[in-house]
Amino acid sequence: EHILKHSLGLTYGNKIYRNHFVTGKGSPDFDSCVTLTKAGYMTRQHLPDHGGSDIFRVTAKGKALFPKAIPDPDDTPPTGEKI
Repeated sequence: EHILKHSLGLTYGNKIYRNHFVTGKGSPDFDSCVTLTKAGYMTRQHLPDHGGSDIFRVTAKGKALFPKAIPDPDDTPPTGEKI
C-alpha cells in the first residue's frame, strides 16, 4: 500500500497529484512493484534512457483502494509500451 500511496502523491495528503514510481532491478521496491503489476494494481514501462529503470503507474484498480482520495482532474493515461 505504501508504494501505491507514494506513486499517487498520497503520502502526506488525500489529493492525487501524480501517478508514477520509478525503480529498477536491485532496488528494495522493485519486486513489490512487479508483484503489484502482476496483480493488476500497476502498469510497468521500461525506460532505457533512464539507466534501465522502469516506471510503474497505478491503474484504476489500484486507485480504487483509496476511495477518499481526490482525483487529479488531468488524469490522462500515458502513452508508451507496457511490459
